[in-house]
Amino acid sequence: MKMKSKFHWRQHRVLTIIKLIRGKLSKGKLARVSALKKANESLQAEINKLRQTEIALRRSEAYLAEAQRLSHTGSWAYDVASGVPVYWSLERCRISNFNPAGGHPTLGQYRQLHAPEDWERLMEAFQCAIREKADFETDSREILADGTVKYLHIVGHPVLNAAGDVVELVGSTMDMTERKKTEEILQKAQAHITHITHMTMMGELAASIAHEVNQPLAAVITNAEACLRWLDQESPNLHEAHEAVGRIIRDGRRGGDVITRIRALLKKEPPVNISLNVNELIQETIALAQARLQGVTLRIELTECLPLVSADRVQLQQVLLNLMANAVDAMKSTTLRQRILYIQTLSQTPGMILVRIRDSGRGLDPHNIGQLFEPFYTTKAQGLGMGLSISRSIIETHGGRLWAEAGDKNGAVFQFTLPVEHHS
Repeated sequence: MKMKSKFHWRQHRVLTIIKLIRGKLSKGKLARVSALKKANESLQAEINKLRQTEIALRRSEAYLAEAQRLSHTGSWAYDVASGVPVYWSLERCRISNFNPAGGHPTLGQYRQLHAPEDWERLMEAFQCAIREKADFETDSREILADGTVKYLHIVGHPVLNAAGDVVELVGSTMDMTERKKTEEILQKAQAHITHITHMTMMGELAASIAHEVNQPLAAVITNAEACLRWLDQESPNLHEAHEAVGRIIRDGRRGGDVITRIRALLKKEPPVNISLNVNELIQETIALAQARLQGVTLRIELTECLPLVSADRVQLQQVLLNLMANAVDAMKSTTLRQRILYIQTLSQTPGMILVRIRDSGRGLDPHNIGQLFEPFYTTKAQGLGMGLSISRSIIETHGGRLWAEAGDKNGAVFQFTLPVEHHS
């Protein structure tokens, strides 16, 4: 009986130990399962995060590609050590008509797009950026396989390693071809408008031209008749006849100069800059506009020994004629005061001269001064609104500035500056 009890006690003890072992094993298994579950959840969260990042990255790349396409700007990278391109964006490939499926072009393919002088200028910009470790900006041309010429604006930035050496150049290339074509069209249109303005002004100045040409012609006839009278005498007065012939030659040359100026105004020629004395040009222009200035009192103050300027005679004469004509038109409605046109030249520093034209007309509306030089803006019933716009363009092309101000008491003041010749 005692042995049986002892056996049952040992059996119970073994079973208890087995239960304890099983409990510990179950707890370890559950801990591992829990740990694995947590790791799996963390991994899944990380995967979701990476997916969201990838989606955002793809969206950003799509936006960037669309922005490059719309702005005609492509990005690129250039490896300094190997001296070859290592990256071209889709838009950069499109600009140069490369198939992006074939990867970026080799250095040889890229060089074939350039004329020798363009390639040399581009490589010099690259080398300068590498030497100076500074950003660069340059313009270049590419000639594609079909003969198309591309005008490009290139901006680059050096990438440095930990040692401070330039390892890459990264940048962007903007296709300026369409903009350049548009600028050329605008320049041609402006030249055409300028020519039309010349012709319109010539119609207005027809009376002045006739007056100027008639003066030397009348003098030639008068002197020729006097010469004949001196020669027809019983004792020909050769001295007086010789003097009369000299006057004929002088007046003939004066008439020829008038015709030359008229032809220059009518010709549609590119500007030709020469050394000019602005005071002399003003005197010539006043003579040309003499008929237009009838009934106007001229007050001229020209600074002596004014420095010469480098400019196109016909274009500056056009500006002066336009400003004088505007001044006369502004004084047409003046009834209570004298019509006075002031023309003044001054020598300004540094290296500039000033031409001032002031009238005694109705003056300027302060609210409209800013619009006066805008194309097609006019205060005249029959005006085109192009004269002041073209005049400002001419003066700015010559390196000067044209602006308007209200007069001290009445009238308007139009004045422009020009750089003197040695500062041009």
